[in-house]
Amino acid sequence: MLATAAVPWSDGPLRRLAGGEGEGRDPAFDVELDAHALRAAAPLIGNSPYATEWPVGSPLQQGNLKAAGQLYFARGFPVLERERAEWIVDVRAGRVVLTRRR
Repeated sequence: MLATAAVPWSDGPLRRLAGGEGEGRDPAFDVELDAHALRAAAPLIGNSPYATEWPVGSPLQQGNLKAAGQLYFARGFPVLERERAEWIVDVRAGRVVLTRRR
């Protein structure tokens, strides 16, 4: 048996879980990431292999950069090994830097 309940719509946590309005067109990362720079890099990366790196970043920062790459570079092919990547996306001094290897 399937039961449903009427829940009043509010600005509480249920709305956020239900996919309500966000604060903007960019996702809310857990760390400071330049979404504009990531969006600008997407057409350059295209469907090429890329690697993400945050050399002095915490695991949380590295994970957020990887997730942002999967979102913004969806056509690209993420690789773990820097040697296999055509593009390197890393964060230096708080800025997203895109470097072409080949």
